[in-house]
Amino acid sequence: MANTGRIRYREIDQNPNSPTFNTERWSDWVTDETACPPPTRYNSATISELVQRNDCTGGLTGTFVRYTVEAGAFFSYISQADADAQAQAHFDDTYQAYANANATCQSGSSGITWLPVYTGTCFACLMENSQDPTDRRPSTAAENTQYYTGLPCVACESE
Repeated sequence: MANTGRIRYREIDQNPNSPTFNTERWSDWVTDETACPPPTRYNSATISELVQRNDCTGGLTGTFVRYTVEAGAFFSYISQADADAQAQAHFDDTYQAYANANATCQSGSSGITWLPVYTGTCFACLMENSQDPTDRRPSTAAENTQYYTGLPCVACESE
């Protein structure tokens, strides 16, 4: 049985007027986390990324949609890294199906111009809609190659 932090106490009835005098009984469970500490539970961190639909046909391009695995969706009694790895594995296994079900397909001639986003002098691995600065998406591998300026900037991860 797993350690729950709960303890039962054995007692002997010492009341001579009791019908259960001198008999053994067990008291109800009590929580004693000092004597019997429960193991540490590590909850996964939030993972949230923009993911792109990839099953569009006829020259259409998939749009991006945010996919999130909420904090605490997975847990571990081993380590934080284990809990986070479980969440990441789930994210990796499910994000594309989510994107294909929830994003849309659009014509490549949508009129949107995407501009690179820089942090200081470094490319931030993001592209921004020139008509709506709040509309951002991850850069593609081709855009990473085009806009990455080299050291001391951190290179973008390409899938």
